Amino acid sequence: GIDPARRFVTISPYSRWKYKEWDHKKWSDLMTWLWTCRHISSVIVGGPDDRKNAEELKGLCGDFVFNLAGDTTLAEWAAVIAGSILHIGIDTGGPHMAAALGLPTVTIYGPSFSDGWAQAGPKHKVVFPDRDCVPCHRTGCENSHRSECLEELPESKVRDAVEKTLGEIHRDGKHGV
Repeated sequence: GIDPARRFVTISPYSRWKYKEWDHKKWSDLMTWLWTCRHISSVIVGGPDDRKNAEELKGLCGDFVFNLAGDTTLAEWAAVIAGSILHIGIDTGGPHMAAALGLPTVTIYGPSFSDGWAQAGPKHKVVFPDRDCVPCHRTGCENSHRSECLEELPESKVRDAVEKTLGEIHRDGKHGV
């Protein structure tokens, strides 16, 4: 159902470790902003375990969001990401796949950030919460499997990184933005 002529971003909002995830409402606000202000659709990607959550997230948005979580093979997943103009995700496989395919990325890190895991280079943006404890390298605050730093990370901070990246893509004349 995705028009191949339409510009879209891919989104990886899920991890097997919930303490790395960002709030659905913030993802919804970001994807709605992408559509309303930039006329860019969003495609949620992920594994079969992400399908139900991705459907719930899509339900917060509209017809400009597509859910392919759990509906693709690894090769198809790579092809979908390769067809996007930008990949936005959390600390999970999606941003790594996108970087390997040469796409710009915006990656949200909280307690798990490590220079060794982040995508290197000027077309890859990293967004962190503004807390002295980040990264703590724990499984959430006090190992609670809940990350207050990500709960507090405003959608506007991620949106600013996405806007900057889209501007760079446009300036460079790549990916049709």
